Amino acid sequence: MKIQKIYLLLLTLVALLFSCGNEDGTHISNDPGETEDVLLIASDTVAVFERPDAESKKWHELSPGESVVIVGKTADGWLGYDPADPMTENLGALRIRWIAPNGKYILQGDSSSLSEIWHPQIQFTYAITSVETYLLENPKANADELLVLPSGTVAAITRMDGEWFEIDLGEGTSALDGTGWVKSSDCELFGDMSVVPMAEEPPE
Repeated sequence: MKIQKIYLLLLTLVALLFSCGNEDGTHISNDPGETEDVLLIASDTVAVFERPDAESKKWHELSPGESVVIVGKTADGWLGYDPADPMTENLGALRIRWIAPNGKYILQGDSSSLSEIWHPQIQFTYAITSVETYLLENPKANADELLVLPSGTVAAITRMDGEWFEIDLGEGTSALDGTGWVKSSDCELFGDMSVVPMAEEPPE
């Protein structure tokens, strides 16, 4: 008798889980994939930038009537979208392009549902690992291995030494902090390498 009561209680709990939300018993999902797209429609020419900063490089212009699906935003209101461009598909999180807030456009959909997403800072040049690669302690092939970086990891380049880049994981998409060295041949680049300093030669 006790087992039967427990079984009925479990069935009741399952029924409640599948009927929560609406009075008619339909299921309300919290899956972001089921949320309505936020569409930006240009009402005039709208500038598109590589980074969420008006001082960054202009990448494109939307023509009046042209629309894009917004995938995220910054804390200060810049809107990001994925252009699905073959030229940017290898850039990982850096493929997102940015539109300034309060521009000449209309937003359709619930823009308050947009999440803040990682974005590149104007002052950094970034490396994007194109293959799984080791982060090394020094710019030498036989240096100690600190960890393995998966393909698509984005991090700011802080110094360069020949074929090696020193990267800062804290300024990128990784959840980790710290610096280390990767081979430049294992990376795509985003930004101006002329602003990256060379590593100082150790004293003799």
